Amino acid sequence: MTLLMCPRCTKRRERGVDRSAPSPHCAFPTGRAFVPTNYDCATINALRKLCDRIHNKPEGIIWGWQYNDALDAGNIGVLRIPKGETSEDGEYVRAGGYIVIMWHRDPHIVTSAYAFTQDNAHKLTLDEAEYAIKALSNVAARE
Repeated sequence: MTLLMCPRCTKRRERGVDRSAPSPHCAFPTGRAFVPTNYDCATINALRKLCDRIHNKPEGIIWGWQYNDALDAGNIGVLRIPKGETSEDGEYVRAGGYIVIMWHRDPHIVTSAYAFTQDNAHKLTLDEAEYAIKALSNVAARE
């Protein structure tokens, strides 16, 4: 079964969408890897906002960074993905790494989203995005 949008976009749609803006297009329509033909995806927006919120905290550089250059090269946000729980043999179930997202001028259109781990780089998956949002929301909420 093919999803039309991620769970966050689905919840937003159920609450109602601002009809004055263009219709949102989810960045994870299949529930798997990021697609660049997106507009105002709720999951990608949450990551983008985390970049900003974490970057502006004193300890933020440890967890996230953002550079804005909307008139030329575009904007880039980097989030550190903490390692997940360990399995019974002591190995990490989820490797740590980084999420890198890029957007240009219109913050509702994210053109690139990748996950980098020690072993590889690949398009960001919905599972990785949700894990990072959950793990980093606590960092962003610290005062």
